[in-house]
Amino acid sequence: MMLVKDDEVPLDDGAYNLNGEELAFFKSQTGIQDEAALKDHVVQIQLDAYEIYPYTCIRRFAFTKPKISRLPAYAQGAIFLDIGCCYVSKVADINSLILPSRNDIRKAVADGFPIENALGSDLQAARPTPAPALPSLTSLAPLRGHVAAIHASAFFHLFDEAKQAQLARALAGLLAPEPGALIFGAHGGRPEKGVRVAPAGHERTAMFCHSPESFAALWDGEVFKRGTVRVEAVLKETERRDVQGGEDARSWHLVWSVTRL
Repeated sequence: MMLVKDDEVPLDDGAYNLNGEELAFFKSQTGIQDEAALKDHVVQIQLDAYEIYPYTCIRRFAFTKPKISRLPAYAQGAIFLDIGCCYVSKVADINSLILPSRNDIRKAVADGFPIENALGSDLQAARPTPAPALPSLTSLAPLRGHVAAIHASAFFHLFDEAKQAQLARALAGLLAPEPGALIFGAHGGRPEKGVRVAPAGHERTAMFCHSPESFAALWDGEVFKRGTVRVEAVLKETERRDVQGGEDARSWHLVWSVTRL
């Protein structure tokens, strides 16, 4: 994904807006009960993260919106991997994480997923090995063929078409060879696959987006042998208050899951 930043346009907190469920979640996880203090905490994290890289999702506080529990395929398995998790590398102690970090893995643990079986990471190479002890991992290599559920939201759309296919194959290699093992998530999409170029406030982004049909064809037939997985992919138009005007300003999320049969 290509992004052009205008350093003269400052961040603002106008997009900060937690609903009741989100507010309760972040209060429980941070221990900060005062809503003004919680907002200050989140805004400071936004500022720190934006200095590292100016993702639109950071500007819009999208990282405060837990996605995982809202996805149709959300479930609990033996090993849960949150790939492309942005802030978090490994969960050893849920209380040691500085929120909001990647809220999806925290949400899974808060919903009852065993913390010792939860891992957040960037993409690494993988090869066959026995099932590992997660606290000892320094890469994803030992996980090949052992992961029951992989969550990948707001991740695929960071790459072009060829690299998305490469990423899909890498994740497929981590998935356990058992019926019901799944990869699921949500990211930018389009009714027809292609590059989406859109203004985003002070930024311009160029993002390759799959359609539901092209993304399903990628997994069922290219990554996996046709007929060995069930792919569900739907497109949902989303409201973007920071974008105005024209067809290029329209935004969709591709909500998807890939399940071994």
